[in-house]
Amino acid sequence: IFSKVNRSYARERLAHAHPQALAELQERTRALHAGHVKELSSSFIDARDGNGGFRWHEDIKTGVSWDKTHYLRLPVIRRNDESDIKTVWELSRFHFGIWLAQMEFITGESCHRELFIRLLDIWQLQNPYPLGPNWMCPMDVALRAINILAAIELFHATAPLPSPFLSAVYASLYQHGVHIRANLEVVGSGLNTNHYLADLLGLLTLGKRFECLPEAEEWMEFASRELEREIVAQTTDDGFCHESSACYHLMVAEYYLYALMFC
Repeated sequence: IFSKVNRSYARERLAHAHPQALAELQERTRALHAGHVKELSSSFIDARDGNGGFRWHEDIKTGVSWDKTHYLRLPVIRRNDESDIKTVWELSRFHFGIWLAQMEFITGESCHRELFIRLLDIWQLQNPYPLGPNWMCPMDVALRAINILAAIELFHATAPLPSPFLSAVYASLYQHGVHIRANLEVVGSGLNTNHYLADLLGLLTLGKRFECLPEAEEWMEFASRELEREIVAQTTDDGFCHESSACYHLMVAEYYLYALMFC
């Protein structure tokens, strides 16, 4: 879709129709280039590690870190401090990859892809599968995979990313798929949550990316079948999310819309 859109038209359209969204995108990407992020925070926080990357294993709001050991040996909750593992996971979801790709498409400036490549290269070096806190939650593994693939597609609307970089990324993303399939967040019939939906979206997306592989075909078939089941099981008679949360209702509605458009 983006490859067919004129850049100047897109920039003008955003400026006139969505000035607030454009301003927020510009603010976030400027901060990213300075090493500052706003994940799960009301203000920007310096996330730099001093080596060109981010503090991927640390709750950047409290400074508490998790070890780079096997993910099954790591604690989700630390009872003796105020840390929150969700801050660690949120940063490694790579939402900012899409923002950088959007900014390159709008501006034509290559500095945004350079930052994306550098951060993802460093992330892969510091988060080898299956070590560290960023492999603990399959939902976050799935969302990271989706965001990375979406960012790659957006960058390709301007120009292809380097082949050696993509080879390393796809190897890592395949590991994401294997990990999700082996660690599905299944509670039981009628009891599954948005986490399971995210797992399925990750398998659906990765299955399409690696569709030439037998296991990837199974990922897609399984994810499609389960999503059809879960949209009924996780929706109440009045059409609301069965977790009784307006925020989750919006999120899972976006999940279902994504799956529909993707398929």
